[in-house]
Amino acid sequence: MKGKILSLIIVAILAFSALMPTLAAFTSGVTPAGADYVIVKSFEGAYDDYYSDEQYNYRILGTPDGPLRARATLRIGFTEYGEFATPEYAGIAYGADETEWANTESWASEEIDPKYWIQGWLIWFNYTRAGVHRELLAYAIYSDLATAEAGRKVYSKFVGQDWTEAVEGTLIPSGIKVLYESPRLFVGRLKVIVHDGYYDEDVLAVIFTIIYNKVKKYAIVLKDVKILLDPKVLDFVSDLVFTERYELDLARKINTDNDAFIHYYEDFASTVYKYPILGWNKYDLVVAYNDGDDATEYAQYVFFAAYWPNATEYSVYSDELVPNFAAGKDGVLAWGTAVADIPKPPTGPGEPSTPWVVVQWHFNNTISPDMMVHLKNVRHVRFVEVIGMTDRAETPLMTQDADDTGTDEPGDEVRFLVNNEVFNPEDLNSIRSAVAYNGRPFMWLALGQSAATTDSGGGALVTEWLSWFAFVLFDKEDLLFPWIAPVVTMKSSIPYGLHEFDGDYLDDLKRTALKKFAFDIYDDDYESPPQPIAGGWSYYNNYWYPSMNPLNGRLDSTLSLAPYTDPHNPEGIMSIAGVKANWITRYFNDFSVVITREGTDYYALVDGGTISGSAPTSDPDLPTLDFFPLTCYRVDLDTFGYKEGYAVISLVRDINGTRGLLIYGWDGRDTFWAAAWASLYVSGAFVPSWLPAGTVALVLKIEYNDNMEPIGFTVVEALGTITELEITSVPAGTAYYTDVWWFSKLPTDSTAKIHWDP
Repeated sequence: MKGKILSLIIVAILAFSALMPTLAAFTSGVTPAGADYVIVKSFEGAYDDYYSDEQYNYRILGTPDGPLRARATLRIGFTEYGEFATPEYAGIAYGADETEWANTESWASEEIDPKYWIQGWLIWFNYTRAGVHRELLAYAIYSDLATAEAGRKVYSKFVGQDWTEAVEGTLIPSGIKVLYESPRLFVGRLKVIVHDGYYDEDVLAVIFTIIYNKVKKYAIVLKDVKILLDPKVLDFVSDLVFTERYELDLARKINTDNDAFIHYYEDFASTVYKYPILGWNKYDLVVAYNDGDDATEYAQYVFFAAYWPNATEYSVYSDELVPNFAAGKDGVLAWGTAVADIPKPPTGPGEPSTPWVVVQWHFNNTISPDMMVHLKNVRHVRFVEVIGMTDRAETPLMTQDADDTGTDEPGDEVRFLVNNEVFNPEDLNSIRSAVAYNGRPFMWLALGQSAATTDSGGGALVTEWLSWFAFVLFDKEDLLFPWIAPVVTMKSSIPYGLHEFDGDYLDDLKRTALKKFAFDIYDDDYESPPQPIAGGWSYYNNYWYPSMNPLNGRLDSTLSLAPYTDPHNPEGIMSIAGVKANWITRYFNDFSVVITREGTDYYALVDGGTISGSAPTSDPDLPTLDFFPLTCYRVDLDTFGYKEGYAVISLVRDINGTRGLLIYGWDGRDTFWAAAWASLYVSGAFVPSWLPAGTVALVLKIEYNDNMEPIGFTVVEALGTITELEITSVPAGTAYYTDVWWFSKLPTDSTAKIHWDP
């Protein structure tokens, strides 16, 4: 009997330990004032994912000989109120280990008294409620310059009253949901209800979604604002103001003077993403770096933040940072405020100095009447912030500030990360262009070596139409097929794409990593180049191959151009089938805006400083949970039910620049027909352009008849890096296209649109 009990205990421990990684991968706790918080960071540079400085520099600068660091990443911390500051001295920091993160912490430095930490948001709502004109002001900025965590307030009043006469309300947080946590990707969500104390009712909800790929140098923060008042009560919206605000103590532990150079780039660049209702297509950028010219000569770091849509007002030196009603400061910038640099004397200290940043969006009937109608009827808007840090490196376009060098320049790396990866990304249209003009078809077709033959069938369809040059690449080296008796050992030249490693990434979280080369052993002949995957130095160290354009981009050991004579210029991997069947899909999953989640719970909740539930993750030992669209506007949902009969088509790049096209369904049937659909509708060889610019992923719904033959396809989600996109119609195709006999099995429509929260 004791043996049975002991066995049960061991089984229970093992079952629990399978869930432990998702509980331990992020740090959580509760502040002295009772607010929940989460801290997320990478693994201190100790991992080996074959992300190399050479690859990273080549991707951004066009040469591997550069100063950029691939493996230095962010540490971010935030509270359930949406403030990026925590009592463990973590808000935003950059580096490769704990020491560097402590040195570069810029929102919650241990060198600054927490009562001076200002980081958060403010909202002003001017509206008519049941015939009565009201104003509401709410903010969460961590502290108020007098007391730590005292900067969380709600006030409401009648129009015409002074704010000193206002009635206090309440901010009601609901904890932090961790929607996904894997070795590379963290997705968290928080919701704060703004409660009016005068009418004792909920007026607004502020919902943040934090998307942080832990091998990158930026995080995307989606900030959704919802009006909660009953439409019967809400008569009219006069003004909605939403602001982001913070004091920037840039790398304070080493920057003891607390100095920084800063510049705000208004309408920095256009983006493919038009802001809903208004159609605005610009984003703003603010860039700062610490002054390194003192007696100790310390390192310089760059802070950057991009904002979509472009702000209506902004200031990098605002006396409205903290509301002070007695001084007549309500925190709202005046119309037209545009302070791009810290003013010089006599109106300001000049640069370098300490930035006090306010970024504001002000909608009203004067400049945005259509938005006010939208707010009255739909009652949901989104604002986006992209926050990051990196090194101040001597690249061709080095980060500069006019007050320091005479020139304002964000820098090569900042430009690339913000513009090329977020606001104007490579999208699914690039595949169509590559096929139509024979530009850059894919080098590899990735399959699961032990997967079902239905996946191989889908791969055959895709290869025929998308990239007829692709060579088969299996995910990993299976040493045996267990269903064959006697066991047959797989010792051959069959290429596989995943690096051999002995198991775990951190606390048993499963990881994958791309190999540098598929055929190391054949890399001894100039005329027979190796087959690079993640890129790197060749087997005999004679040639260096970038993961982008790995044949024509080859360099010799002196890093001089040494291209292979074959003009073919393939790039990247088409990966067919889902994360269970194909581990290369598992690798690329964490770089996508539609992810496969594995686990048993839809989220882990941080509430009261403790964690309940288990965060969905990427772990082959756990069941597949769902397909989850990260940038969807339905932020009230913890799952979308995208399972049986659904498929994902997604284009991604890792930080080395390796391109991945993922095509997979819930099961083998869904994968097969999704591949058939993608081979015709996505390739573009015989179909007009129809995808909106910036579409990086699609969710496809497949309807089957009783015989399980497809009878209809619907594009239910078209997703960009920061927003949803609308698809009103799907083209029918040209005559050649429709002559394909199985075209009749692929009738398609679309309901892809912005799914506003109800």
